[in-house]
Order: sequence, then C-alpha cells, then structure tokens
Amino acid sequence: MNRIILFGILFILSLSSCNMSVDNGGGETVSFAELPKEVQDTIMYWTENYAPILTNSDSLISIGGGMPAVISFDGKYTLDDVEFGPWITHRILRRSSDGRKFDLSYNVPSPIIVRNDTLIIPNDYNILISFDQNVKWSLYKLP
Repeated sequence: MNRIILFGILFILSLSSCNMSVDNGGGETVSFAELPKEVQDTIMYWTENYAPILTNSDSLISIGGGMPAVISFDGKYTLDDVEFGPWITHRILRRSSDGRKFDLSYNVPSPIIVRNDTLIIPNDYNILISFDQNVKWSLYKLP
C-alpha cells in the first residue's frame, strides 16, 4: 500500500515539474501547405521511407528503418516516455539548451517535430501510413 502511495506522489510530482502541457489540439492550426518547406520535405521523406506496409502475411514491416521519437531540426530536443508499469502515462519533450520540459499527452500523434522552438504535431493519427495533405497540424510556440 505504501508503494502505491509513493508511486502516486512521484507521478504527480513528475507532472507538476513540466513547464508547459501540450495535448491534442489547442495550438495554432495550419494546413500542410502552410508548414515551412523543410518541414513539408521532412514529412514527405518519412512518408516515403518509413511508412509501415502490410506484407502478404498481414504483418506490418517498416521500410527504411525506424523513425526517431522526435524530429528536432536544431538537435536540442529529446523525447522521453514516462511509464507506470507497462503503460506510458505521458511523454516529456526536453530542451537541452536550458533544461525546460514540456509535457505531452501519451497519445500525441506522430511525427513530433520541433523547428525554431515551435512544436509541430499532426491533428490526426497514422499520417505516415496513408498520407493526406488535407490533414491539419497544430503549432505550439515553446517558451
């Protein structure tokens, strides 16, 4: 019983230690065409080179290797999963230049992209499998 209480307290402290919370939606919504050209090119690259495909045995395989957890154009952002037992409770985006942390919902769609301190995430899931240029994107300016 004491362990459960301790895990609960640690979980609450880990949530409160983040400087900003980001979930699905709430940011500035833009179309694919409004994204910076290098972001569009990156998304198209991963669509062509990462997208899992179905084999004849109905198994998913990835062509071109695995996609990184976060695509950071300046290399100063990393993404960590916070787990409780076998479950991912949330994700933390960390900025190495100043140590700031940004809390992301566990089910934020991918790819997660950061460019010029702006977090860019799709508003839909599985966009790399069946890419649609009509998918909207949310932009969050990271303080």
